[in-house]
Amino acid sequence: MTLLKTVKREEAEGPMAEVFGQFQQGAGAVPRTLDLLSASPGLFETYTLTFHYWYTHPSLSRVLMSCIRYGVAQQQGMAACVDFNGTLLRRAGMEEAELGVLDKQPETAPLEPREQQLLAFVLKAVGEPDQVTPE
Repeated sequence: MTLLKTVKREEAEGPMAEVFGQFQQGAGAVPRTLDLLSASPGLFETYTLTFHYWYTHPSLSRVLMSCIRYGVAQQQGMAACVDFNGTLLRRAGMEEAELGVLDKQPETAPLEPREQQLLAFVLKAVGEPDQVTPE
């Protein structure tokens, strides 16, 4: 239970209700983050606009972005993000075995080679920032 006054999904109205519905329909789940952000309509809108930007990015695939969020969440122990992004990746066709090694073996992710490289770089930058060099 939270002390914040959040909006229940079934009681949401207007744009907030639309966003909840879009996540449920498109992703098969609504991230718990949205429940918490519903306490602040401004933050809710900012989050959803940011998510939309990455979701519709012209050169970064949705699967890559979900892999990045999933891998970082695994590294940082963010269970809610692991659950949500795992759902997205399973819906995209990834197997449990692939998910299980994503943060430790990003080069095995079912992505294009350039996306595998970007995933590996991001995970290293987040997990071991002192080990990242300009090369």
